[in-house]
Amino acid sequence: MKISHSLLPLIALANAVPEAIATGTHILVGIDDSDSDFEDEKGALLDAIEQYGFNWMVGISIGSESLYRGNIGPNSLTKKINDVRAMVQGIDGYDASKKFIEVGHVDTTNAWFDDANKAVIRACDFIGVDVYPYFQDEDDNHIDNARVLFDDAITQAKSTVTNALEGSSSGRMPSVWVTETGWPVNGGTNGDAVPSVSNAASYFQQVACPSFNKMNTFWFTYQDWFALPSFAVVDADGQEYFSQKC
Repeated sequence: MKISHSLLPLIALANAVPEAIATGTHILVGIDDSDSDFEDEKGALLDAIEQYGFNWMVGISIGSESLYRGNIGPNSLTKKINDVRAMVQGIDGYDASKKFIEVGHVDTTNAWFDDANKAVIRACDFIGVDVYPYFQDEDDNHIDNARVLFDDAITQAKSTVTNALEGSSSGRMPSVWVTETGWPVNGGTNGDAVPSVSNAASYFQQVACPSFNKMNTFWFTYQDWFALPSFAVVDADGQEYFSQKC
């Protein structure tokens, strides 16, 4: 059976978890790492786990691109990652040998490659990497070179994890997940990157098809047809822009 994955904020859990269980979908849960929302969202996650168990989750991300934006410092984020992990592992019925819930953080490649954020990497069970060759206008980001840029980013991310763990006693080896990637179907040219349905389809075949078989990969996005550029894979009527078969 193919397992689908979805990245979901806490506010939608009440409706989404029963559907996920019914359809065999596994959710990457996102917890807001801001001081104003963190405790409430952690509590909502606790409620969901106590009601539905653990099997509907693929993992938990504490924040998204907040290091890149400067919304939180690495020390504070590290504490929140460890806090949520301790909460989850302390819930009655948790058995890591049966279902290990990975807790990590999602951010841009630039944030992960910053040595100032090594402590966050060491605290994570996974690091979620957002990769967009379309935006890499200082490189050769033509669609024909997009797979090369994507692969380079993942290779560098894995190397960054290895380097960050030097001297660490945590015993963790964070896995690298692709938590956002895609190619726009419309919008302006950026460097050598041209948005179009045909290029989005090409990028999907170049990147999605091999990546789905290698690592947890989340595609951006199902529908944002009102945005410009839009990275949607379906139009306003819910029709596919291009085939998503590999």
